[in-house]
Amino acid sequence: MAPTELPGGPESAPPRIAQLETEMRDLRQRMTEQAKVEAVEETDDQGEGRVTLSASDPKFKHAVRTILDQAKHDAEEQEQERREDWNERRIVRQVDEMVTSFELSDEQADEVEAILFEQSDAFRDVFQGDKRPVTRKEWGTTMQRLRDETRTKLAKVLDESQLKQWDEDQVNQWGRGFGRGPR
Repeated sequence: MAPTELPGGPESAPPRIAQLETEMRDLRQRMTEQAKVEAVEETDDQGEGRVTLSASDPKFKHAVRTILDQAKHDAEEQEQERREDWNERRIVRQVDEMVTSFELSDEQADEVEAILFEQSDAFRDVFQGDKRPVTRKEWGTTMQRLRDETRTKLAKVLDESQLKQWDEDQVNQWGRGFGRGPR
């Protein structure tokens, strides 16, 4: 992506600029509220007093650090929500496609959707958990175990031809099998 391109295209610039302006305004307000430091009164050329915050004041530094930490935390939460929303839409779209191509019943569709959400949660836990695999081999083993578990659960819901179609779709999508069942 060229430096001048925006992720959502040129039409996304005005809303993003407005959002950034709002964030900056909020940040300034939070800094002023949180930075309860002793201010120095100065007089400008018109004789009006103004407040100047001292950047060397430890209270001010702490207030800025706190605000920046909170802003980082807020941004991480927003990113997590964005990912979860995208993932939910992806799973719903996948199940909708399976309903058509696999001719799933409503009951099967509900069960498959639940299984895929469980799989998604399991993958997320591996990526974000405290016991993340370290080596490439551990990652491969962990991912294969999760795929095998998903296939085993799907085998209880799908009939033989639907499960065969699932396996074929996984080979087409990932270039290899999604489990070790018959192909």
